[in-house]
Amino acid sequence: MMIKHKSFNYPIGRRDFLLVSLAITGQILSLKKSSIENYDTLPEHIRWELSNSSELNYNFDFNRLKEPIRKLSFVEAIEAALLKLNSQRQNRSIALFLSGGYNSELIAEGLNRLSIPHKLYFVNFWGINKEAELQSAQKIASRMGLRLNIINMSLDEVLSFKTQQLALQTGCAQPTYHVLSLAFNKIPKSEFILLGEGGLDRSSLNYKNIDLSQVNALENYPFKNGEVFYRVWAQKNQRFGQYYFFNSTPELILSSIQNLKKTKTADGRMEIYLPAAYENVPHRSKTTNWNSARSDFKLIKKHLLAVSSKNLTPVTS
Repeated sequence: MMIKHKSFNYPIGRRDFLLVSLAITGQILSLKKSSIENYDTLPEHIRWELSNSSELNYNFDFNRLKEPIRKLSFVEAIEAALLKLNSQRQNRSIALFLSGGYNSELIAEGLNRLSIPHKLYFVNFWGINKEAELQSAQKIASRMGLRLNIINMSLDEVLSFKTQQLALQTGCAQPTYHVLSLAFNKIPKSEFILLGEGGLDRSSLNYKNIDLSQVNALENYPFKNGEVFYRVWAQKNQRFGQYYFFNSTPELILSSIQNLKKTKTADGRMEIYLPAAYENVPHRSKTTNWNSARSDFKLIKKHLLAVSSKNLTPVTS
């Protein structure tokens, strides 16, 4: 099987990752412990280091936990993770990227209830996600009495030389990551970036065989390569933040898996979801910024793949 760059955003287990060693993320090294500062706020069950060199070489492994994972309700786990993050932000103002979707609204609601100061940012994908801005993000901000800061992006900007550099810097051809990381550069460096990634759709086969009653069950926990992208980007650009919030603590992972529910959609599909954590934040189906502009998504991905395929070598497993 030829592993191409488009595999970058697929969930894969740690064992698969070590065996395949995707070329797009570079070679996994066993780096000696160094004094390199991590800019992404790491969860306690992950050990990560990026090489000082310009290469995409990094060390990724799982720390063994000494105590069983605490069983918390989903709300308790969200708020415990936010309180922990609040103690780690080193007095930097939190910049929450609010997409208007369920995941980011949960974080906004938690921050609001805990009175943790933060700003709200919405990334305008050259108008293609205007409905999410007007129908959801603006309403969430108004309900919380906060200003919604709009970061405007253009398609030309995403297809620019900066994007080509980013593709080579991170080895990623996933359009959403590129748009967001370009948007990150438009907020002050003094702010702490908070992103509602980590996925609450924990329904794939990768999760079904994990015995979370075991202390070190997370050693076999699947992760998305998006985690790699954001950590590489944060390190290369020296930007502090929590880029994968819903994977940020073992308790948050455990609570989100244990509370999964099933429902049938209008078109007959089975959808696995988390019930509403807060009474005023109803669960809603996941959408993307590309729902009305798949052609733009394909154009950007084709551009990124063309850039990366000339400079990065896919791996055959």
